[in-house]
Amino acid sequence: MSIQFNGVKLYTIAQALELDPKAHARILNLGGDWLILLGKKMAFTDDADLVGILYEAGQTGPVAFNSKTAAADYLDPHAQCFASVSC
Repeated sequence: MSIQFNGVKLYTIAQALELDPKAHARILNLGGDWLILLGKKMAFTDDADLVGILYEAGQTGPVAFNSKTAAADYLDPHAQCFASVSC
């Protein structure tokens, strides 16, 4: 059973790194919070391209960062494991 938030699957960083094919990580500001979305393509053109959102185990919603830099710093050690990382 997968964990979802508003109908979108949530993945821990470990789960995201195991996706095959590799996901594209996109840092976006949604409602004032910076979230890391995972997609099938570098450019998310519609909902079908969205794979999921990063979250931390034990939480019920996505990881919300207070800045784009904080989100990028979180992804930096794992960047090579994604197809691409963009913001």
